[in-house]
Amino acid sequence: MSNNAFPDWTPAELSAWLNAIEGKFPQEQVAYYRRLASDERMREVWEWFDTIKADLGRWEDGSPMDFVLRCERAMQIPWKPGNMAQKQRDEYLQKVRRHAEELLELLEDTRYDCSWDEGTELDTDDPEIEKRIGDNVTGTARFAELRGYDLVLSYFARGDGRLFELPWDYPESCLTNQLHGVVAWTHKDDFWGRNLASSTPFQQSFRTLRPQHFNCTLYEDVGRFGVKIPFRVLAAITNVALELPPEQQVDEETARKHVARYLERRDEPQEPGSAAVPPLLDF
Repeated sequence: MSNNAFPDWTPAELSAWLNAIEGKFPQEQVAYYRRLASDERMREVWEWFDTIKADLGRWEDGSPMDFVLRCERAMQIPWKPGNMAQKQRDEYLQKVRRHAEELLELLEDTRYDCSWDEGTELDTDDPEIEKRIGDNVTGTARFAELRGYDLVLSYFARGDGRLFELPWDYPESCLTNQLHGVVAWTHKDDFWGRNLASSTPFQQSFRTLRPQHFNCTLYEDVGRFGVKIPFRVLAAITNVALELPPEQQVDEETARKHVARYLERRDEPQEPGSAAVPPLLDF
């Protein structure tokens, strides 16, 4: 398929990229990209995109392909428990936390009770550290192979830069450490899904969840780089990306409300005297 298959307002590098990946990516995925590149409602989107190119130096390479991929990621609905209603999620997390804490108490001082720093701390300044680790892994693998069983050898790098060789019976011996991680997980509000999507729940039904989630995710994602999407442009992207039927189409005001309510719900500390909802620019 040639570039002539795309409207003249489609970014040329996006057209070339789509032609290059034809037959190499899953057909459904390519069809999605092509929809964002050629649907008439996207004309305004790409015209807007062209006006902010100068601001995109901090935003990856600022390419239209990067923007299309960001739209694709914004479609990903949060995984469990972010896909639960607020009350259901709270009850679920309380139950997980209670059982994890009870199991921690039961496993105290057993062979499953070990912390990361009970491993052997290694000298990270040693110029031979990489070779030592490599030789250790190779030797352990050979030892296990000769005796016909598997032996796990793992290392753990802490946030302060300290490196530990974990106990020989890892991961069983560090189960309680994992349970502490589970308890901490139940207190967090964001980035729980395997796709690193937000787990913050929405109150709406699934029918309205997808456009709201898409609007808020894409708006916030782009906003991290100092770029604000006009709400009429955001609404157009949402309608095209999600292929919303006429009765579910999102307009400019709906997109504005989605974002404003999302920002208001976020439990972020506000500066004294500041508004609960950060100002949203009109375009």
